[in-house]
Amino acid sequence: MKRRSFHYQVTIVPSIVQGDDCPRSLIKALTKVEKVGGFDVVVLARGGGSMEDLWGFNDEELVKKIFSMSIPTISAIGHQIDYTLSDYVCDMRCETPSAAAEILSQGQTQVIQNLKVAGKSLKNSFKIFKSDVLGRLQGVSPKYLRNSIQLIMKNHKHQLAGLRFFKREDLLRTKEKSRIIDECIESIARNISNNLKGKQQQILFSEKLLSSLNPKRVLGRGYTYISSNDAKVLTSLKDFDTLKRDEKFNIHFTDGKGIARK
Repeated sequence: MKRRSFHYQVTIVPSIVQGDDCPRSLIKALTKVEKVGGFDVVVLARGGGSMEDLWGFNDEELVKKIFSMSIPTISAIGHQIDYTLSDYVCDMRCETPSAAAEILSQGQTQVIQNLKVAGKSLKNSFKIFKSDVLGRLQGVSPKYLRNSIQLIMKNHKHQLAGLRFFKREDLLRTKEKSRIIDECIESIARNISNNLKGKQQQILFSEKLLSSLNPKRVLGRGYTYISSNDAKVLTSLKDFDTLKRDEKFNIHFTDGKGIARK
């Protein structure tokens, strides 16, 4: 209990735990505990022994007294394999007195563990906070600001030096490249314009050729042509003879068509 807890106050109430006087002594001790009051729990404890050694805990009066106790009771009598009637009327049975001490101190052990974890977490949080504060203080310190300004000025000096070098060494070369680019643009524009003109002339020539081959232009000079009802052009007398008697055929003029019968 001393090792595992930090708040319990243990009161030892002596009694006989073996022999003929055991039940009467235990009942007297329990009565005293109730009379004094202020206790959270009562542990009936003794070491292991034979069945005869533990027989006093089977006493009927003792069992009734334990059952009627107004304070919670824990049985910690003997070893794991030892059972008495007192074990069955206590609020809890533990295998040994040490097991009872572990159960009673378990809550405080958990509190201690939680406090340790919280302490470590708080310590780590403080380290992080301290590092952050020191970093912020360093960021606004005069020495840091001076070094930052010097670094910015140094970078600007390098950039200005590069600009002066460019103006002095590469200005003529840049102008020459610009002139070459302008000439290339003009050449491309001329080639595109010439290609467009050539394509336009080809289109005009094709239009004239198609117009000259248009059958309607031939019909405009007084010619006609004949086609059957299924739109087949009759280009010879042989084709015309294939028409049946009284079969209709079409005569095409420049301004329309007429229907005739063979």
